[in-house]
Amino acid sequence: MNCGRVIARRWNRIWLACLIAVLACCWSAGAAHAAGYRTANFLVDAPTEELARRIGDAAEHCRHTLAVEWLGRPLPRWSRPCPIKAQVAPHLGAGAPRVSCSTKGKSSTGR
Repeated sequence: MNCGRVIARRWNRIWLACLIAVLACCWSAGAAHAAGYRTANFLVDAPTEELARRIGDAAEHCRHTLAVEWLGRPLPRWSRPCPIKAQVAPHLGAGAPRVSCSTKGKSSTGR
């Protein structure tokens, strides 16, 4: 198997796990309006502005940290932001938020 693909898969799983951890800490039910937040590499849609900001900042932090850990250097900015949609509600099961990210026609989903 291609070493680059293995690293990419592991990187995807690790940064999604970071996002899920942040979402679990920030979980806030009852927000009626969606809010957006854009970072250099992510476009976040979440129930509140605060949650969207925290998710976006955590995603950037995880992306940078993991790139340095795996590649020894930061990654260049993506050509377009990766959309993240945070769905937070009591009925989603086990209280775990769901985050998904689609890039180049491929989708990675974490719970």
